Amino acid sequence: MDKEVKIFFIIIFICMIVISIISVGLILKRRKVLVIVGLVILTVELIVAIIPCVLDYGNALNNRYEVTSGIALNNSKSSKVPWRTAEILEDTSGRKITLMFFSEKINKGDYLVVKYLKHLKFGILMEKTDGKND
Repeated sequence: MDKEVKIFFIIIFICMIVISIISVGLILKRRKVLVIVGLVILTVELIVAIIPCVLDYGNALNNRYEVTSGIALNNSKSSKVPWRTAEILEDTSGRKITLMFFSEKINKGDYLVVKYLKHLKFGILMEKTDGKND
């Protein structure tokens, strides 16, 4: 498993534990509204984070990644998280795909090659060629 993917799994795991503790705390207060809110939070967490992590964990351990290449359709936004989200227009299929990966800065028009986990849509920037800004 690549270092970047390990870091991402650790961050997701910590977030899931914190959210689960908060949710269980709400449920244990036994107030109807808080129980419902806690169950909704746990359900959303299950769908959004846990299922994709479980589906991709084996792929990450065995280094089975999808690979895509294409042109970045947007600039990366500076944020507090160490990864960027980019929409990529794939060379081969012409479809748009949104991926997260560790990178300093992505500009619209940059040519990117990214290997990523299929369900999490998180990966590693393998190659970046500067393009022109439109």
